[in-house]
Amino acid sequence: MKKSIKIAILIADNRPYWDKEFTLNLLGIIRSFTKWDRTKHKYRLEIATNSNGYDVGEMRETLADEMVIAGADILFWIDSDTCPPINMLERMLTIFEKFEDIEAITGLYTFKVPPFLPHVYSNYDAKEDKFDIAGGFPLKKLFEVQGAGFGCLAIKTKVFKRITKPWFDFDSKKHGEDLYFFRKFFIEKVKPVNIVCDPHLKCRHLRQVGISIDHYIGSNNLKIEKDWIQATPEILKKIGQFHEQNVKH
Repeated sequence: MKKSIKIAILIADNRPYWDKEFTLNLLGIIRSFTKWDRTKHKYRLEIATNSNGYDVGEMRETLADEMVIAGADILFWIDSDTCPPINMLERMLTIFEKFEDIEAITGLYTFKVPPFLPHVYSNYDAKEDKFDIAGGFPLKKLFEVQGAGFGCLAIKTKVFKRITKPWFDFDSKKHGEDLYFFRKFFIEKVKPVNIVCDPHLKCRHLRQVGISIDHYIGSNNLKIEKDWIQATPEILKKIGQFHEQNVKH
């Protein structure tokens, strides 16, 4: 009998309570996956969360370490204020099955405040020690990135073995714990994570209302041509400056 693939949903939670919308969405994700895998019996799903304080980096470190030791193959990170599409697991797993070289997949979600910057980064600038904003990207096909948030992210555990601990940490105000993770591959001069964004996985980032990529497009008057979103260098510079001045990582 072929060995099943062990996967885990991980929720690093520093909120006082789970929003009803998030909870129902999470149940929908689990139900959709269970129905999809019912005949395949290819995967074993676990769910883990923690709420030991408010240090998200420490929470991610603890959860990742626990699941790597437990022999999990793929980790699915979902933040407790993020609602991915309910077909998240099966869509990401299908991509992994089709493209074996892909090591991580992020959904498309944004920060919760203007300018609603997408949490995907096209390039790591070693000279400036920062990740560049993804100024232009397609809306209907996979595209490569070099950094992303962990609010809706699937990643193979084998990549953790390429870098030293801690895997997650806040690096002053320049990098959140998620970009700190991807940055380590460049700093330690090892093979970077082969990560793609699936723009079909449009997530809602919850505050009083869900924030999505549509808010980023609308609030910044961006153009979409032939299913491709594009910000001009001038607009991108303005967005970046506003984001740096007003948004905490």
